[in-house]
Order: sequence, then structure tokens, then C-alpha cells
Amino acid sequence: MAEHRTSIDIDAAPEIVFEFLVTDTGMTSWMGQWASLDPVPGGRFAVDIAGYPARGMFLEVDRPRRVTVSWGFAGNDTLPPGASTVSFELTPISSGTRVEVVHTDLPPADVPGHADGWEHFLPRLVRAATGEQLPPDSWSPATTALPTSGEEMSEQPHAGAQSTVEAYHRAWTSGDVDQALTYVSDDVRCFAPDPDITTKNDWHHYLSSFVPMLTGAPEHARMTDGGRVALWYFPQTAVTTTTLASELFTVRDGQIVEIRLAFDRLGYVPSEQQPS
Repeated sequence: MAEHRTSIDIDAAPEIVFEFLVTDTGMTSWMGQWASLDPVPGGRFAVDIAGYPARGMFLEVDRPRRVTVSWGFAGNDTLPPGASTVSFELTPISSGTRVEVVHTDLPPADVPGHADGWEHFLPRLVRAATGEQLPPDSWSPATTALPTSGEEMSEQPHAGAQSTVEAYHRAWTSGDVDQALTYVSDDVRCFAPDPDITTKNDWHHYLSSFVPMLTGAPEHARMTDGGRVALWYFPQTAVTTTTLASELFTVRDGQIVEIRLAFDRLGYVPSEQQPS
């Protein structure tokens, strides 16, 4: 196993910086689109980052000096939830706080991707902790594998399918249905609880009518097997934040050719309108 170390200086006191490591809103102000944190030893650590569900637990919480969490990704065989460890060490300095980040127990092949991620997110922590309101983050991890000697760079076996689905999901859940449908084949086969939704035009109309009601879509889990990608998430509205939806995608030549959607339709009906 390998590790990655880096550090940053922040013009803010350790007590302020610490909150950006242990609160949901603090964390998502600089990293991730959704977080559920319980900052006690053994407490839940869950952050969705660019569509990737980072999962683990808090191992050490020493306010305002140190936070250590286990770290991995749901549905990832090489780095499953809790398989690696990330520690944030906060040291007072004359200008504020030095934050040293040490990510250990990484598979060697995962180090470049995590180094790229920390290089992107830590400057955002600097800006957020000093009071700046940051725009939504558009970073996504690299989907290509580093070449070995004598080989050309090529996509990982399932990276193309996964990245296509991620781009599609990220686009429509942020309100850009037209962009989302650029990842969908014109002759896509659609299967949904509404039997009238079968074509790409039907799907466009369905998403366009649902998006105005959407208040969030935190991811729960994901699995990839070749050109098939399964995604579980919570399409949140004013009526429900806990109704789980699942989608199974088939991807071919960079386009989604089949979508199978399942969810509980009653979950989106106001309680006073549900059958008794």
C-alpha cells in the first residue's frame, strides 16, 4: 500500500477550519455535493464527490487539532468503504492554520487520482474557510489509466460506461436535461414505472417535468460491470427526501442505449392524498 501527503496554510484559526471538516455544510462548501457526518469515533463519514460515494467512519476527533477518518468508495472493489485512512492535522501558525493531509493505505494505482483530487479540493478549503462563497464544483476524476512501459494510454475497462452515466446523471440532476440527453442514444430503450415512457422523447419530457420539483439527488451506491452501470440515489422533493430510486444503464460506444428505472411512486404522493 502507498500514501499521499500534502499541506496547505489557511488564514483562519484552527477552531474555524475544524468546522469545515466535521459538519455537513462545512464539508460540502469545499468538497462534495452531499455529506452526512457524525463526528465522533465510530460515527458515519459519507460524502458524495463528483458522483462517487466516499464512505467510512470517523476514527479520531480531537478538536481543534486532528480529524482522522477511514475512506473508500461504495461499489469499488479495489478501495471499498473504510479501506484507506485520511488524517487532517491542524497546527496553529502565525498566519492562521497549517493543515497537513495524510492519505494512507492506498493501492499504488489509486495514488495519482487521489493526489489530483486533494490538489483540487484543498485550495477550495482555503477559500471556503476564509469566508468565500464558492460556486458549485465541476471537478471530476480522470478516467484513463496511466500507461505502462511500451503501452499506449487506454481507458480502464469500465471507465467509459461509468463516466458516461456520471455525466448524464450530473447534468439532469443539476437541471440541464438537454445536456443529459446528449449522452443518450436516439434509439434508447426506456423502462419506467410509467408504461408510456419508452422513447428518448418520452424520457426528455419525463425528466423536464420532474426537474423543477427536484431539490437534491444524493447518491447511495453504484456498481459497474463492463458496459452496465447500476445507480441508486435519493431524488429529493418537497414531499420526500428518503425515497430510493434505482437505475440500470446499458452503455455502448459512449452512448446510453437502455435505461431501466425503478422507484416507489407513492413516495412522491403527499400523505394526505395517499390511499388509506
